[in-house]
Amino acid sequence: MTSRPGKVVLAGLEFHARHGVYEEELRFGARFVVDLDLEWDFTHLSDHIDATVNYALVYESVRHEVTEKHFKLIEMLAERIAARILQEHSRLARVTVRVHKPHAPIPGIFRDVYAEVIREQVGTPGQDAAQESRAG
Repeated sequence: MTSRPGKVVLAGLEFHARHGVYEEELRFGARFVVDLDLEWDFTHLSDHIDATVNYALVYESVRHEVTEKHFKLIEMLAERIAARILQEHSRLARVTVRVHKPHAPIPGIFRDVYAEVIREQVGTPGQDAAQESRAG
């Protein structure tokens, strides 16, 4: 049987956080928006949380990285989120992370600034099934 890759998207995760290079950004903070594309093989997926990537756990990991840590660059924040998600969920084949900073300190009119990273899993998928099962 051929694999059936699939994707779950978490879009528009909003957090107030203190990332940036300027003192005002650290003092006042700003709104950051994170989007994730989580990709893995749906071929043998059953209709049970233990058979998938628990996106409630993914959300909590993203929340922690965005609100509990400080990065000067949104590129580094995106990279750290991708690395953590892949480490915690080895079932994933690939993750795309976009970190938006819609109120970046740029003189001029713009809608959004974001950094995007696409990272692939290194290792054997499925190693975290027991971990995710225990986490519920």
